[in-house]
Amino acid sequence: MYSHQGDQLVSANGDNTVKLWDVEPEECLLTFTGHNDRVQCVTYSPQGKLLASGSENKSVRIWDVATGQCRAVVEDFQGGVRSISWSDSRRQSFEEVEMGRTQVERY
Repeated sequence: MYSHQGDQLVSANGDNTVKLWDVEPEECLLTFTGHNDRVQCVTYSPQGKLLASGSENKSVRIWDVATGQCRAVVEDFQGGVRSISWSDSRRQSFEEVEMGRTQVERY
């Protein structure tokens, strides 16, 4: 997924990481570590300052894009997290969608 400015992109990886890439030149800027299973999805927050990543280990991690620090961990979903979308509200929240069931979490 590309950043809002289009100059960076993030990738969910099978090595349990999320990577932030600079588009020009093509280089990895940050590697986000902490998941203990395959990362299935990643998305930018509406403001572009945070990332949310979902993993097969039934967890979502919220990351600070500038520092690479994990800001929050939400665990114990019913199954592996395959899709994440952020709310458009001013409060930081995200929705995790799993097999037709939506679960909203706030942190």
